[in-house]
Amino acid sequence: MTIGKLVAHGGGGMYPCQYCSESFPVKELTLDHVMPVSRGGRTEWENIVTACKKCNHSKGSKLITPNRLPWKPEYWHIVSCIREHHNFQLKHDSWDKYLG
Repeated sequence: MTIGKLVAHGGGGMYPCQYCSESFPVKELTLDHVMPVSRGGRTEWENIVTACKKCNHSKGSKLITPNRLPWKPEYWHIVSCIREHHNFQLKHDSWDKYLG
């Protein structure tokens, strides 16, 4: 799953801008490159944070440290987030007769 898809499927909650700390619905957030693409930054976990549109626009290509540094989550962290936010179940009730 890509970074953008994971954030886009964020469960409908409120998430913080990593620059102003205000909370916004996912649809009002952008993905910001901490090291801007114009300065050689890449779209990867360790260089992406959520930012409100206002902060992302005003940051532009400046180097500003976000409130929380980006990190690459482990596989099971992503799975637990998806399960928590989407009421994800590993099995369907119809499987009970086969799984006991």
